[in-house]
Amino acid sequence: MEDPGVANRFLTDLQIAWEPFLPLAADLSNATNVEMYCSKVRTVMHNVAVEHFAMRPTQKSMKLLPATFDLLRRRRDLQDTVLQHVSVWSGNGLGPLHVLRWFFMSLQLLTAHLRMDRACKTAVRNDNKAWHQRLIGRLQQALDLRDSREAWAVSRMIAGHGPCRVINRTASAAKLITQSQWEQHLRHVWGARKHTAEVVSAAPQPLAEPLLHGASGQATLLKAALAQPRCRATPPGAVPAELLCLVTQKRSITANSSSWTTEAMMQMFEGIQCIGYNPQAWCDGFGCPIPKPGGASGPTGQRIINLLDAGGKMFYKALMGFVPDRSVTVFRAFPMPLQQTASLKSFLLPRNPRLNDDKGEALLSFSGKGAYGAARDAHAGLWSGYPPRLVVKYLGARLQSNGSLHTEISKRIASARAGFAKFAQLFKCSLLPQTHKVLVFKAVVNEALLSALEVRPLTRIDEQTLEKARGMLLRRLFGRQGYGAVANDPTHTSVTIESLRQRANLSTIASELLVRRLMWLRGALLAERSGQVRLELAALFGTSLQLQPPLRLDTSAPSAHAPRFLHILFRDIQYVLPEFRGFSEGWRDRFLQVPVATIRGQASWRTADSERNLNLDDQPEPANDPAPAHEGIPELALVANIIRCPDCGAGPWQSTRALKTHQVRKHNFCNPIQATVCQICGRQFTSKSVARRHVQNNSCYRPVNNHGHAGAIEGQRIARAKAAAQAQAASQVPPRVEAPQRTIAHFFINRNAAGLSSAAGLQPREQTAEENENPRVSTNNSTERQVQELTQQLRKVCQIIGSHDRSLRELEAWSTHTWLFHKESEVAKLLADHMEQWKQNLPQKGQPHPQGPARLTVAAAFAKWLLQDPDRKQAMPKFATLHEPMSALEDLHQSIQLAFIKPVRDGRTLLKIRPQLSAVEAWKEAAEWIQKSATELKVECKDLAPPGPLVRSLMVQESTE
Repeated sequence: MEDPGVANRFLTDLQIAWEPFLPLAADLSNATNVEMYCSKVRTVMHNVAVEHFAMRPTQKSMKLLPATFDLLRRRRDLQDTVLQHVSVWSGNGLGPLHVLRWFFMSLQLLTAHLRMDRACKTAVRNDNKAWHQRLIGRLQQALDLRDSREAWAVSRMIAGHGPCRVINRTASAAKLITQSQWEQHLRHVWGARKHTAEVVSAAPQPLAEPLLHGASGQATLLKAALAQPRCRATPPGAVPAELLCLVTQKRSITANSSSWTTEAMMQMFEGIQCIGYNPQAWCDGFGCPIPKPGGASGPTGQRIINLLDAGGKMFYKALMGFVPDRSVTVFRAFPMPLQQTASLKSFLLPRNPRLNDDKGEALLSFSGKGAYGAARDAHAGLWSGYPPRLVVKYLGARLQSNGSLHTEISKRIASARAGFAKFAQLFKCSLLPQTHKVLVFKAVVNEALLSALEVRPLTRIDEQTLEKARGMLLRRLFGRQGYGAVANDPTHTSVTIESLRQRANLSTIASELLVRRLMWLRGALLAERSGQVRLELAALFGTSLQLQPPLRLDTSAPSAHAPRFLHILFRDIQYVLPEFRGFSEGWRDRFLQVPVATIRGQASWRTADSERNLNLDDQPEPANDPAPAHEGIPELALVANIIRCPDCGAGPWQSTRALKTHQVRKHNFCNPIQATVCQICGRQFTSKSVARRHVQNNSCYRPVNNHGHAGAIEGQRIARAKAAAQAQAASQVPPRVEAPQRTIAHFFINRNAAGLSSAAGLQPREQTAEENENPRVSTNNSTERQVQELTQQLRKVCQIIGSHDRSLRELEAWSTHTWLFHKESEVAKLLADHMEQWKQNLPQKGQPHPQGPARLTVAAAFAKWLLQDPDRKQAMPKFATLHEPMSALEDLHQSIQLAFIKPVRDGRTLLKIRPQLSAVEAWKEAAEWIQKSATELKVECKDLAPPGPLVRSLMVQESTE
């Protein structure tokens, strides 16, 4: 129906079928004429709609339009004709004169069948595409409105689990409700009571002027029709709300004519209002019992509006000002507990004990549609029985009332994984666009993961657990692109969870929960303003004689006695109201004045840096980053003395020893020191534990023995023996240069990691014949080879330490400039040409390159290009002052430490330059100019990492010097 051609064809046929009954609209002075005219219009509209939109009796798929199904049926009939025509040839019933005629007729039939087949395939493809686009639109709308139930249903239809294959959406049978149901409905939904017969006038008084008439009435009816829910089942013979919207609005059918169905519908509604009569089709069935005169039987002789009939619902919604439907919330106690209570009372009565009603508790259960709203209303004060027991039952069958969030988070993660597994075939389908998969992922996984967590005081560890669980599912969603390397991939590319989250256009868990908390608070305040009693607001902001006040008297900020959730709300409000300092007078009005778009926008601009202190306690953070206990274990997740594993989230524990035991058993971590000799200073100890304590306390080359009494005695004895031996040979051997102090950077390493010597690739070497003949040459050569081997080994050790040392990686990331140039850009072509020229001049193996290392060529070409243009040269004076005096490639050692280019997978050229410490300011000017000219240069600039503890200490030393 969104297609103008389909809608215009329907309106054209409707006007042709409606036109013979227009004279009946001239006389609507009695109920008989009104009933006849309304019945004929409804029948005509229904028949035309069936012809255009209804499924055929033999049609099984809801994706195809009726016209497409008719086209398929004609193709099948034509195919039967072709087969019958071919069967004549096989029957040998043709004479010599009929062969040519049979041949030409076969050619015509085959040509017609091919054309029909091509048209059918095009129509089926278009219908499937339109069906899928319509479902995607419904899913996006459900996500925008946060309608999880509708989003789940549409996701099942997209995946083929819903009614797109099997039609199971049928309307309920029409029946009349009883008078008691009618009165109960009025009492619970409308808040009305039944009056006496003297108050209600039995005889209807006709209206002198209709309530809905003219252009204003037409606009009111159209607004009411658009407000009705779509894609709902209707009883047989009724017209759905989508067609009523199409008939009620004025639109152009052709270039010279417009539809007149709007005026005809308005004329019928005016006649219904003036005579005060309700058509029979609106009143058959069960629904909202609004008293109205006329018609046949019903409770107290009055009709009942059928909520399944879209026409009557649209009309009465327009009259009542578009009052939305409210679900009926009825609380009832189970009969079995009450019977058991009565039997217990009768059993205790002869023995004199009594039940204390003040200590009674009620266990409430909510399930089905509207369960969340019913639970909210019950805890807001509508429940009048025993106080409800504070139990939790979310996404599972396990009941728990201890206030722990660990079970709830585990249940949500399990539910998200189960939902992902249910739609695994959809996520693996290569024909579905990635954006549509992401929409289904948001509806199925993200909603299950964050269900009702906006009212829970989560810690940062809990948010990280949810983020990690969602990140693993995101990797599976993107397949090969979600991992750094899979089977048969030659290289590994870093793919972080943050990059996957940005590709999926998802906010962080903390950001989404912040938005949901603010929207929850906004809804609670609006409900309180409308007159509802919200006990959750009273629990947060109320005072009690037995408890300390939750707000400070001077600033109205949350006090130390306030609930943790109130502290979280206080920080959340400060994101949308920066001037907010406390819950003082008028804070509700100021918060409600914040637009909803501003609140929802918090999930898009908040970055990971702004979320660091989101859920921390009120204690201030230290100025400097705390030094970890050891480098092998990452920074421990400590919240209120609770320790969890940073790798899998297991725990919590109360000591680091339990964490180490868990890492040894589950993650294959062990101590690298498996001998009683220190590998750094060579000291001998009595046991491995003493040697490990010695290394852990950094006691190498120090006159201290803080590693146990037995180890100290043994260490002193061995040290004295070594000192005596060295003093005896001091006259013959030159004094040994003391090695610089070194420490093992990583106390815990992987048990399966290879040793440094094996990593360096060193093998024992045999002497040659020349070395055996000439001892001096042998000595010199062996010394040179030892120097070379030690140099290679030292370089390999530095590489291994550099790749594992967090401080060195941090320093490298802070000081390295990274750019991604388009492959067709000027800079990319220039650098590629220079690198190709450098590769063409490669010498033989073992000989140095005549132009030096490749980094000098890359840096020289890039610096020369930057200084060619006078405007660029003027924009970077320090850069020009540094590089203009340079005349040889070796001079660039004063400028850069690292420079290389390489093509990446997406077709762009990666350029990395790490300047020398003395040239940082000069290259900073060049980086700023490139950042400003990024669009012209077709380049993407990567930001430098923020300075860490090592970089900050270097800055402090430089500033003091």
